[in-house]
Amino acid sequence: MRSEPPDTAWGLLSERLRVFAEDAGAPNAIVFDSSGTILCRGHRPDEPQHVRIGSLVVDANEQLERTHARRVHLVDPEAIVLVFATIYRLGVWFDAPCDDIKVEWAAHAHLPTIEGLTTSLPPPEGPKTGSGRAAIRGR
Repeated sequence: MRSEPPDTAWGLLSERLRVFAEDAGAPNAIVFDSSGTILCRGHRPDEPQHVRIGSLVVDANEQLERTHARRVHLVDPEAIVLVFATIYRLGVWFDAPCDDIKVEWAAHAHLPTIEGLTTSLPPPEGPKTGSGRAAIRGR
């Protein structure tokens, strides 16, 4: 996970996650993938640090793999995780009981932009030989 200036893809995604979380009534939101790599987190300097993000990611991925669902509701911490673009997950957690309608509205409003920004990020480990830009440069 990176902390980048606001004009980079990571910075834009971080800001959109912050706004999504605010609209959903949550302290913050993250994007992670099916392998458990956290790609980006909303920028909230005032956010309490008590949320166990690692356990949220592991628990969500286990439930999603087991159920093949597109959405899971976790209990500890209370969180909702949505699947998008097949391998990515949008996680949002709450300090109090969540309002499902508010979360669905926020997802409907923000998920297309979050998906576009997420899929435009370079792979966390950089381009691999034979993929994308690496393949073009090699010709």
